[in-house]
Parts: sequence; C-alpha cells; structure tokens
Amino acid sequence: MRVEAGVICKVVGGVDGLNIGKIVRVASLQGEHSKYGRIWRCTTAGEQLITEYGAVGIAADFAQDWLMPIDPPAVPNAKEMEKKAA
Repeated sequence: MRVEAGVICKVVGGVDGLNIGKIVRVASLQGEHSKYGRIWRCTTAGEQLITEYGAVGIAADFAQDWLMPIDPPAVPNAKEMEKKAA
C-alpha cells in the first residue's frame, strides 16, 4: 500500500517525534519540501496532533517517509474513525 489521499497511516517519524505512534488519515498532498520530500496533510479524529511550531489540533503536515500505511481493519473502530476524519 502506498501513501495517498484517504489512506490510514501510523506516524513513524517527525521533526520532534511528538506524533509518533498516532493514527492519521491522509487528506491531501501539500507539495514538495527541499529536505523532506513529499508533504501530506493528515487528520485524526481521536487524538491531538502537534505541529512543528507547537500548534495543537486535528490536522498536521507530515513527510511521506514519516507515514506507514496500515490496513483499516487493524485500527480499532476504523470505520468510525474514517467518518470522523472525513
């Protein structure tokens, strides 16, 4: 499975590591970063995400290498999470 809009992912990296282990839904491609490559905007329903600037919310941007696609059935209440994240 590859990272693309709509895919459920586990965060496996980041600038500060504060979001590692969180489950997110990829929303949209934001563009290319000169150091980190492809950047994706992701959302979450049940957890708070922290941006590299310290903002807290339900959406944040992640480099593609920081996202590991997972099968939705492996996530507890995946269908509910997808509805909330949409």
